[in-house]
Amino acid sequence: MKVLLFFTILSLMIARENPFNTKERFKVIQPSNGVGFIEQKIYLPGDAIELKEIVVHYKKLDSTIGSKKLVINAKVNRLKPIVIYQEKRTPVIGKPIDLANLSNRTYKAYKFISFKIKGNNMQIITNEKMIRDFPIPYPETIIMDFGHSDVLVSKTIDLKDIEYFKFIKFTMHDNYFRVTVEIDNRRKYKIFKERYGYLLVVDI
Repeated sequence: MKVLLFFTILSLMIARENPFNTKERFKVIQPSNGVGFIEQKIYLPGDAIELKEIVVHYKKLDSTIGSKKLVINAKVNRLKPIVIYQEKRTPVIGKPIDLANLSNRTYKAYKFISFKIKGNNMQIITNEKMIRDFPIPYPETIIMDFGHSDVLVSKTIDLKDIEYFKFIKFTMHDNYFRVTVEIDNRRKYKIFKERYGYLLVVDI
């Protein structure tokens, strides 16, 4: 997820005497323009002895600005930079070991389709053929179209207290039926053809 990050180091406790020249010691190494955030090094002034807190200002999907404060209250080595980096997430996409032990929480939308969810796996139980699938951002959703042509009433299933998945929406279109799965974040996914229908797996 591309997030605009602004890092502010606040409330540094400083020594009474200034043994170093502070004008050249405080420096932030910025990432290259056009590159997503990877790492920043912050060199503190030479008279800094304790880091009090770090405040992160970030831009949200709706373009408003939010902030998060982390209280530190720890001594700091003024000769070494503070390094802030974003941990890389390794996609873990694969079939569950035992499909028979998927969650028994079943979400039945219509007679021809239902769902079972466990962790990052969603069973789509149906005899209908999936025509296509594709992702859409903002909000992060996975679209799946099926060749069911009966006229049906649109509906939404709210997946309360379910990790990774938020909603399942159903809409009728000309000659096909659309299932929209809204997920909690931008994630890679795979869909496997199974004997009961399909298995949707998102990365973690």
